[in-house]
Amino acid sequence: APARHILAQMIEHAPEELRTIMLNKAKEFGLLPPPTGVLPDGSPIYSLHDVAKHLQISEEEALEAAATLDSTHVVSVNPNDISPLH
Repeated sequence: APARHILAQMIEHAPEELRTIMLNKAKEFGLLPPPTGVLPDGSPIYSLHDVAKHLQISEEEALEAAATLDSTHVVSVNPNDISPLH
């Protein structure tokens, strides 16, 4: 767990360009499902349920992992603020 904490700190303090590259690589390697929708600013939104199902883990495990790796991007949003993609 200490290594995860250090990694989380590195990611949290990394320049935005590096975090964007990391997110793009995660998508390229199939680590994220397609976004559920987008926020008004165009930011993609991923459903906790979809991420857990995609990674074949429980929703609790997905939430723990997301919070550990990048707590700045794990948020609850008003469903009315999400524009569906499909």
